Amino acid sequence: MTTHHVDPIRASSGLRRLRAGLPIDAGEAQHVGPTDPQTRDQFVAALDEAIQSALNEERTVLVMRISIRPVPGGDADDRGRLDPGVKQRLTKADTGVVAFSVGPDEIVAFVPALRRRSDGEETVALTVQALTEALPLEGLPHYLSPRVGAALLDRENPSAETLLEGTRLALAEADRSNPGMMFHPYQRVRHERHSEMETELRAAVLRNETSVAFQPVVHMASGRIIAMEAFARWFREGKGQVPTIDFIRSAEELGVMHQLGRQVLEKALFQTADWVDSGLVEDVTLWLNVSPTEILHPEFSKMVGDAISVNDRVRIGIELSPMPPNDDRHIATVIRSLVARGARASIGDFGIGYIDLSMLHQMPFDSVTLDRSLIRQIASNDQAADLVKILIDLATRLDLASNASGIETKEQADMLVKMGCSSGQGYFMARPLLADEMTDLLTEHKSAGSSLLSNT
Repeated sequence: MTTHHVDPIRASSGLRRLRAGLPIDAGEAQHVGPTDPQTRDQFVAALDEAIQSALNEERTVLVMRISIRPVPGGDADDRGRLDPGVKQRLTKADTGVVAFSVGPDEIVAFVPALRRRSDGEETVALTVQALTEALPLEGLPHYLSPRVGAALLDRENPSAETLLEGTRLALAEADRSNPGMMFHPYQRVRHERHSEMETELRAAVLRNETSVAFQPVVHMASGRIIAMEAFARWFREGKGQVPTIDFIRSAEELGVMHQLGRQVLEKALFQTADWVDSGLVEDVTLWLNVSPTEILHPEFSKMVGDAISVNDRVRIGIELSPMPPNDDRHIATVIRSLVARGARASIGDFGIGYIDLSMLHQMPFDSVTLDRSLIRQIASNDQAADLVKILIDLATRLDLASNASGIETKEQADMLVKMGCSSGQGYFMARPLLADEMTDLLTEHKSAGSSLLSNT
């Protein structure tokens, strides 16, 4: 007796086609399979035809935008070998799929006739499942790590163009925990609001209407202010302050991050120098938190170098976000040149971010900043406290100062002093303040002769 193996994915696909009144393919050779229109216009024309047929038959069309992991270091030939496997998996998820490759790591596909939204949701789930298994590439497994954004023909998406836009919006919200995302109208609303915000942000940067907030960095043993960290702030007219993470990400996407960084540097340097001249602080470093993308800008080195040249009262510090080792040679060159001219350099998010430990002695860092997520736990979690102590000891052995960010309580501050942490910052000392507010705080503490670590 011969045992017939039933493929659950194909069986489910066949059941959906039966419900939709479509023929069920009997075997691999009879599969229609994905096709490859030569141009986007041809794909859109095929999609428009499917939409018209679906409307006539009171059915719906599912469109999926599928993001997959690109071939590492691959070329067009590698992609050509990968494509058939991907399309075979799409066919396995639904035998009626029509696919169109749009890039080295993205495929758009549609299923022409479904009866219900639930059928579309099932197809998306099956597509993610089918693409999760590794594909062999030159004898080695290649994991696609799929993300799928999908949209169904309905009132919100009545045309090929709106369906394709819907898949882009849905894909933007797909992530590792939810790799298959269906379009929902709120995504379009949120996108429109985000686009409006980006338009206003671009105008604000062009008009130099952003602000700077400052947070003092305190020497843990004495309580003396030894540095200021500068943060970009943006207040939308009539809507208040925009969360920093939101508008910084938008500034990078808009390509205005360098201009924004220049404005922060110029304003922060002018203000900090004024505090030095007024006697409110002395011998301070102005720290700027920068991303590798900013450092890679061709004008970054000149911008910071010019700031060093025109001001000898405030030392500039560059706190670099941890990064994978791509482009690290160029970044190291920039950092070394700035340190040679008098700047300081630190590695941020120490303890949680990606970091190649060899960077600590290959690049001219003089300090590390411990991430706030670790500091927050040291008084309540012994393992976190042990890890922070190990990181401080490691920094000390490498002749690096250690700075703790996110100190919120006296207990945390006292523990860090006992651990030998060099400096710290956080709400326990002072939250980030705009220039006028920080001037008031510095004046108050100067008059009282008190330490920021004396807060209760």
